[in-house]
Formats: sequence, C-alpha cells, structure tokens
Amino acid sequence: MLDDEEGQGIRGRRYPERPIAAIGAVVVKGSDVLLVVRGKDPGRGEWSIPGGAIWLGETLRQAVIREIREEVSILIEPVGLVQALDRIVRDKRDRVEYHYVLLDFLCLYRSGRLKPASDAAEARWVRGCNVGQYGLHPETAAVIRQGLQMARRCRGGHDRSEKLAECRDFDGSSRDEGKDDRDMRMTMPGDPADPSRRGC
Repeated sequence: MLDDEEGQGIRGRRYPERPIAAIGAVVVKGSDVLLVVRGKDPGRGEWSIPGGAIWLGETLRQAVIREIREEVSILIEPVGLVQALDRIVRDKRDRVEYHYVLLDFLCLYRSGRLKPASDAAEARWVRGCNVGQYGLHPETAAVIRQGLQMARRCRGGHDRSEKLAECRDFDGSSRDEGKDDRDMRMTMPGDPADPSRRGC
C-alpha cells in the first residue's frame, strides 16, 4: 500500500522530505503473473504489480510477504531481486509529490485464494503473454518480463524441485520454513551473485 500508515514510521508520503523505500512483487504462479488495480494514489485505478512501503524495523523479506498478504490474502515465497528503480511523480507546479525507491522482487505463489484488500481494488492472475493488454507503465511491464524470465530459469534445467530450492537459496544459506525475518541479500541484475546469472 502506498498511502499514509501512521504508527509504522511512514508519514507524509505526499510531498515527502526524502525518498521512501518500498517493495514491489512480481508474483508468479505457473505461467501466470499477479496484477492488481491500485485503489489509492499514486496510480489509482491503474493495473500494476502489488507492493508498498517498508515499515521501520522490517526486513525486505518481511515487507514483501506482509504486503502481498495484506493486499491479496495469499502467501508467497520471495526469490530474489529483479530490479531497483525509482518512481518520482511531480505536480503541476513541478514539485515532487511522490518519490519512491522501489525494489521489485520475484516471488513464487505458495497458497491461498486471491481476495483484494487494503489498497488493491482488484486482483487477477494474468498469462504472462497477455500483460501487455493491461495498460501497464513501461517500467512495470519491463520488470514483469524480467521476473518471468528469471522464473523460467529457476524452473528450467535439472530437477524442478532442486532448481527451485537453489533459486530460493540465492544468498548462499539454507532458508527454513517460517523464518521470514532474515535479511535478503541485495543483488543487482548483472552482479555475479545475481541468481539469474547462476541459473537460479
């Protein structure tokens, strides 16, 4: 969610004093990707990927899992960083109205049924080849393409279960079920530690 959330150390998102760190999620289920209609500004009424601001004291992994659970009521498994970018929205007087530093992660669907909540007005599984029909911002469409390519690499090659386990283990350590409070190592596309370069 990208509106004010008092009590979580996130205030004044309109005309902020400094950029706000936020996450986005390319959630993949088979050949489908999750799209939501934003219920609040910025981007009210537009199709996009789910995401929102990181709370004070929250790890990246916790933020991704929480945001998806809050927005669409499903459980996901964060895999790795797809792209880091910024979103700056200026008003008619050229003042910075919104400024987010976005970290978009590939996530794998685990369980649950889509039920839009918080700031998601609608949620839908969409075939990856059909996302171009939803009027997405070019940056969002590019992130989805990158995420789907990364997911295919995670599923391809050798035994599927082994590849997915290796893909989740992108920080070089084993990740136990339920341990959602571990920090996610930041890897940029092209970094030797980037899972997309390791074949996941």
